[in-house]
Amino acid sequence: MEVFSIFSLSLYKILLEQFFEYSLQTDFIKGLSSNPLELKAREQVFGHNRKAVRENESFWALWWNSLGDFTLRVLILCAILSIIVEMAMAQTKSAREVGWIDGFSILLAVILSSSVQALNDYQKEKQFQNLNTITEDKKTVKKNFLKYFNYLRFF
Repeated sequence: MEVFSIFSLSLYKILLEQFFEYSLQTDFIKGLSSNPLELKAREQVFGHNRKAVRENESFWALWWNSLGDFTLRVLILCAILSIIVEMAMAQTKSAREVGWIDGFSILLAVILSSSVQALNDYQKEKQFQNLNTITEDKKTVKKNFLKYFNYLRFF
């Protein structure tokens, strides 16, 4: 009984390897051809194996996204209300001349805070992009296909 199961297991592995060899249109012993026309045809059939390059968001897009924070929105609303109330309630001309300062200082703090956050995010994205280009420069080693499938458990 064990001889039959070992034989069927070996036969199964051989058939599985032949199936993948035929499906991938390659030879596991010889590997891929180095003919540019054949490689181009394989790329059209199977697609390329390159990472898609993701474009970084612009600083202004990151700055606009940082204004989506609830706390900053509340501060912006309070600053605008402060400017409106101070200007509407000012009794004298000199009070109107300085009434906007409190609200404006709050807006300035919000702009500064969101700018620092956007700059930090922008630098992080740049560093991440640089890290991706460094990892793309590394060479990969082909694994032995037959050894790889010896470790898989299909049954």
